[in-house]
Amino acid sequence: NGQEVTVQDQQLGNDCIPQGGQQHHFEIAYEVEAAAVAITKPGNGFSICTNKPFVPTGVLKNNGITDLSDVPVQLIIYKLPGRTAVKTLNGTVPDISFNQQAEARFNESLVLSEAGQYEAELRILYPVSTDPIQGNNVVSTFFSVNPSLSGEYTVGVGRDFPTIENAVDALYDCGVSGPVTFLLTDPEYSVGNLTSNIPALDLTSSILGVNAVNTITWRPTAARLGSRGGVTITLKSGAGIGIKFGQNLFPTNTHAVITEFPMVRAYANASGYMTFDGGQYKALRLRLQTNATHGHRAVVYIGRGASNYAIKNCLIDNAPGSPVSYA
Repeated sequence: NGQEVTVQDQQLGNDCIPQGGQQHHFEIAYEVEAAAVAITKPGNGFSICTNKPFVPTGVLKNNGITDLSDVPVQLIIYKLPGRTAVKTLNGTVPDISFNQQAEARFNESLVLSEAGQYEAELRILYPVSTDPIQGNNVVSTFFSVNPSLSGEYTVGVGRDFPTIENAVDALYDCGVSGPVTFLLTDPEYSVGNLTSNIPALDLTSSILGVNAVNTITWRPTAARLGSRGGVTITLKSGAGIGIKFGQNLFPTNTHAVITEFPMVRAYANASGYMTFDGGQYKALRLRLQTNATHGHRAVVYIGRGASNYAIKNCLIDNAPGSPVSYA
C-alpha cells in the first residue's frame, strides 16, 4: 500500500466562478443613505400671492440597504436677494422602504406676507455619522410671491381682467390687501352657463384679507355710469341662481382657499363687504338667464352666514325667453 496516487481533475471548466465569458456584478451600498430628490411645492417657477397659505411638499429617496423610519427633514425659506431666512419648518418622513421614494409633507401650512423672489431649501438632518453621503441631502427651488389685490382694476376685453370670472378667480387666488374696485368697461358680460346646475357666479366662502376697510366694489366705469343699464351682466345658470353669497364648505370656484384646506372651517365663512353699485343712474343691470322650470329662482341669492353684502342702484330682470318665476 504506500504507493503514491495521482488524481487528475478532468473537468477544469467548473473549477472557477465566473467561468470564461461570464460576468458577475455586485453593488456596495451604505446601510443608511437618504437623498433629497425634489421640492414639489413650492417647485421651480411656483407662484402664489401674499398671505395665501400652502402646504410645502418634497420627495426623498432611500439609497441605502435598510428601510428608513422617522427621517428628520427641514424646510427653510429664504427671501431674495440677500438670502435672508424668513421661515423654517421641521418634520419627519415616517417610512422610506429600500430603493423607494416617499413624500416629505409638512404638517404646518406656510404663509408669506411679503411679495418678492424666494428660495426654498429642503434638507435631510441626518449627521454624517448616520448618513455618510451628505452631498445629496439638500435640494433647492426658486419661486415668487405676488402682491394681493389692492386698488382699481378694469374688467373687459383687453383690460386688466378679460372677464368677470377671471377677476373673481384672482380674488380667491390672491385675496386683498386694501380696498378693491372692479371697473366694468364693456356694455355686455356673460357669466356661467345653462347646462350646469350651479350658480352663475359663486361668491361664497372666504376671500382672504376682506374686512370693513378692505372692501370689494363692482361698478361700471365712468364712461358708462351716466347711462341707465349701460352695463348688463347676464347670469346664466341651470340652477336658476345668478350671484350667490354665503358660507360654503364646497364652493364651485376651485380657487377658493377652503378647497385646499377643507379642515379649516373658518375658510368656509362668507367674507362680506362686497358691493355691486350701478350709481345714481342705475347703470348696472343684473339679468338672470335660466332654463330652470322650478318655481324658485333668484338673480341674487343671499345664503346662510352672509352679511355686509350690497346690491345698490342696479336694474334686476329676467333675460328674454327665460321662464318667469312667480315664487
